[in-house]
This record gives sequence, C-alpha cells and structure tokens, in this order.
Amino acid sequence: MYNQDARRGGACLRRQGIGRHMYYVYLLRSTLRNWVYVGITKNVDQRVNEHNEGFVKSTKHYKPYKLIFAQMFLNRRDARDLEKFLKISWNKESLLHLLNI
Repeated sequence: MYNQDARRGGACLRRQGIGRHMYYVYLLRSTLRNWVYVGITKNVDQRVNEHNEGFVKSTKHYKPYKLIFAQMFLNRRDARDLEKFLKISWNKESLLHLLNI
C-alpha cells in the first residue's frame, strides 16, 4: 500500500490517495498553566497557530501552547475515536505519563 521509493517521496503517496485525507490527533500543553488540550485536525501546524493566536474560544485563555503529541490517521473515524478516548481525564494522564511529560 505504501510505496517507499525515496526518489518520489510523498508524491507517490499522494497519487495513491494517501495524505490527502489524513487526520491528526494532537495534544497541546499550556506553557503558562498546567493544562492540556486534546484536538483533531487535518493540519497540525495551522491548528497550533490558531490556538496560539487566540482564535479558538475554548483555549484562548490558556495560551501560549506547545505541541507535545501528534498521531496521524488515514481516516477521521479512527482519529475521532482516539480523541474521544483521550478526552477522558485518566486516559490523557496515562498517555502523558507514558510520554514522560
């Protein structure tokens, strides 16, 4: 399914339809407070910038943020399942402990 041909890089994956519809589950940690946010997006860099610029209502009071975790998924359903799982407090804390954060 994945063609790892180094000469063609990501272009080969895009031709196969992989990469166009990837989703990411990400965790942000506030640099000012002990607060972690879990979200889902198609573009991690853009979304982190939106959080840090104060464009996200639920996070604007805890900015700035540092990206501490991101995992890629090939479909939204799987990404949403992990996001929902991590939004449960003890699951998020367990992941932070595993990551030694």
